[in-house]
Amino acid sequence: MIVAYGFILGYGRAGFVTQLLARAGFDAATIGGALFTPTGLAFASSYYLIPRVVIGMLPVLVNFDRAQLAAAESLGATPAQAFRQVLLPQVAAPVIASFCLVAAVVFGAYGTALALVGTQLPILPLRLLQPDLRDGIGFSGGGGARAADHRRVLDDHHHRRVGGCEA
Repeated sequence: MIVAYGFILGYGRAGFVTQLLARAGFDAATIGGALFTPTGLAFASSYYLIPRVVIGMLPVLVNFDRAQLAAAESLGATPAQAFRQVLLPQVAAPVIASFCLVAAVVFGAYGTALALVGTQLPILPLRLLQPDLRDGIGFSGGGGARAADHRRVLDDHHHRRVGGCEA
């Protein structure tokens, strides 16, 4: 909660950074409203999620023996091949673990917001995942609507191809 208030005070509609950018000639309403969009939510979430990823990845990268890359290159691998075949397999597990940790924190934040206020308050994480009933499909958020649009395009394309073959 304190981090959220800090971002609102810094980047919100009347925030310190917003006011500085307004004096530099930017539109204060646009800058201040950006924090309350999905991009703004990602920006604010990255503030406390990136350190969690760094903490998990740092020991692996610091303790990586660079001589392994040199050995692979001396055996004929290109730098890209050495990176892909030597380094990536060793960092794959921490990358997956970091992704799972970040996903758990994000889903936990959504669950906490839902448990505390229900669907009565239009806070951003809840608005993003509410059903979009405008098209009658009921997919969640913009991602679900985009998935429905993609499905319709693929269905149309499939019907044209199948229809053309059968006719």
